[in-house]
Amino acid sequence: FPLVLGFLGLTLASNNSGPAGSSNGNRTGGPGSTGAATCGGGGWQSAATANTVVAITMKDVANGETVTDGKYKPLRTYEVQISVAHPGNSAFGFQCQVLGANNNDIGLLAAGAGQAVRTAGGKKVVEHTSRISGTTATFTWTSPAAGSGAATFYAAGNSVNADGGTNDDFPSLPYSLTFTENNTSVGNVDNNISIVSYPN
Repeated sequence: FPLVLGFLGLTLASNNSGPAGSSNGNRTGGPGSTGAATCGGGGWQSAATANTVVAITMKDVANGETVTDGKYKPLRTYEVQISVAHPGNSAFGFQCQVLGANNNDIGLLAAGAGQAVRTAGGKKVVEHTSRISGTTATFTWTSPAAGSGAATFYAAGNSVNADGGTNDDFPSLPYSLTFTENNTSVGNVDNNISIVSYPN
């Protein structure tokens, strides 16, 4: 009986330190995913649900501007904010990878607080190493050199009620967001040309 309880405890907590850190592989739902294609299963009882909402936004660290046009600039460092939310839950875990057009790692991931960058399914992923309080977390991504093409973020999350069990924990469906490359030297040109005809 103690042996069975120990096994169950290990199984139910198997993704507490992140799927890759718990030998559960790549759960982003993108290329390289192993086992279940989402954070569901492997220690979480609930099936993936659209009621758990994942979202990603990026902000250029150099100028503090949020990316609103869906484009990244080469060789820039971006603060990536990922949110995982389900009504009534107060914490979450996540896993995210960034791939190029050929499904290769693109750019450089750097973990934020309570996170780690690991290799899973042959891809670099950033994931939680402990339960994250609230609904948002941040990590950084340094974009690749010019000519690298589009970068797609693949992510999945698990919204939890932080009671240490698996009841009322709700994994998300796979999520993806693509940023195309902005390799122009001038991002915006203001139309503020004025002509003065007096005196002539």
